[in-house]
Amino acid sequence: MSDRLKFRDMPYQRPDAEATKDAINALAQRLRDAKSYEEARAIFMECETLEKHIDTLENLSGIRHSIDTRDEFYSDENDFW
Repeated sequence: MSDRLKFRDMPYQRPDAEATKDAINALAQRLRDAKSYEEARAIFMECETLEKHIDTLENLSGIRHSIDTRDEFYSDENDFW
């Protein structure tokens, strides 16, 4: 039996735009303050993980909206993105 997550079961929740902006700004400041390559790389990878998560949510929302453009929830999410 596969333990893979099916598309229909992937969770979606609209990200908090202000919290995301604050998180990215904090990561940018930490990157500016990094004292070594290793520290900077770890911070960069944190930012990459956050950005991938946001991209996944946007794509998930867009695909679900395109599957049924009458779905009011995903229509609203499409407008958000």
